[in-house]
Amino acid sequence: MEALVSLILTIVPFMVVIAVVVTFHEFGHYFAARLCNLPVSVFSIGFGQPLWKTTDRNGTEWRLSPILIGGYVKIPNLLTLPGPKNSFVDNENVAGAEIPVRKKFVAVAGGPLASFILAIIVFALVITFQGFVKEPLVVKSIHNLPVSDFELQPDDEILAINGEPINTLYDLYIFGNQSDPTDTFYYKVRRFEEVREVTGPYPTPPIIDNINLASPAEAAGLRIGDIVLRVDGREVGSGSDLAKEVTDSKGRLMDMVIFRDNQEINISLAGEFQDLPIGNGEFEKRVLIGVGLGLALEPDTYTPGPLDALWYGSLRTLSVVISTLQAIPKLITSEISSCNIQGPIGIAKFSGAAANQGPIVFILFIGVLSAAIGVANLLPIPVLDGGHLVFYFYEMISGKEANGKFKYYTYVIGLGLIFCLFAFTIYNDLTC
Repeated sequence: MEALVSLILTIVPFMVVIAVVVTFHEFGHYFAARLCNLPVSVFSIGFGQPLWKTTDRNGTEWRLSPILIGGYVKIPNLLTLPGPKNSFVDNENVAGAEIPVRKKFVAVAGGPLASFILAIIVFALVITFQGFVKEPLVVKSIHNLPVSDFELQPDDEILAINGEPINTLYDLYIFGNQSDPTDTFYYKVRRFEEVREVTGPYPTPPIIDNINLASPAEAAGLRIGDIVLRVDGREVGSGSDLAKEVTDSKGRLMDMVIFRDNQEINISLAGEFQDLPIGNGEFEKRVLIGVGLGLALEPDTYTPGPLDALWYGSLRTLSVVISTLQAIPKLITSEISSCNIQGPIGIAKFSGAAANQGPIVFILFIGVLSAAIGVANLLPIPVLDGGHLVFYFYEMISGKEANGKFKYYTYVIGLGLIFCLFAFTIYNDLTC
């Protein structure tokens, strides 16, 4: 039963990711084509014989097909190849209906552009929902802690703690992780334009900030705001202490004492082994209980305006694009592991892992994947959008199409490369 639940919690997020990312990308092609008054014969999500299809008044057949690893849009006469029709390269030609090369360029570029737009929108929406943390940090509230006789107050502007300058949320996390939770903490704050030194809490106690769905923590009854005091009789003072206790448990039952509503409560739970992404395209089995930890205080935030949010989304998307481009030569030179190249199984694992970390992480994963898909499709490989664009660019510069046979054979080679790459990613998914 657990295996079935785990499979469902992987497949469902994967299908959502594919539905959103692929649909948006292909709709970019469709919208750009219609903008140029070009007919679209097929809009398909997935490959293979359609499970469902319908034709609209413009003559476009909308399909949902079973092999959900991509999709395609067919635009008659988009490619002029001397070979047979091939759904992978949209070689569907109609006599007397030639398309100006600039319209071809726009229709093909619309897909990757839509992928980047989706990433920008996703990142902009997330930051609008979360808000920007004010800098310098301003205390919005202080969590109910076992020891609460502190002088720190809401609206205090934090300048330093125990002599260490604190300017950002990152500074606060780093300071907390490097400090002894049993120390006394003196906060240098600005209050009503007056700078003073006051006592305050240890910044990063083991306080539950979020709980994953269907996790051991949820099953055991942990709640957001709970503070873990002891595990199997041992004091737990920091998030690092809690992580160590969970790891050392190796999945056995743990007895926890938590602080909730000014009283101590006993809870028993066992962590479970999960495949955790470790940042280089690989997974590591670790014992997790399915929680995220927060801060002793909640920093004040402000909601960015639409332009600020879109600017942030654009910068975040650009960061993903640059990281993806930088990874390509490193993969070729083996500077980073080839396991970074993930196929549908790997993407499904990442989708499930992201969904298990909460809706924000899952939505961010969609944004990152969409930006990466946009970059991948712009690679100058025939069959991909980038390969089409190279030929169209040549045609715009030279005033004539590339040789038909040359184009045909490059597309055949490109198709072979894509199949080889697909097989390699499946191999990686099964062995990395």
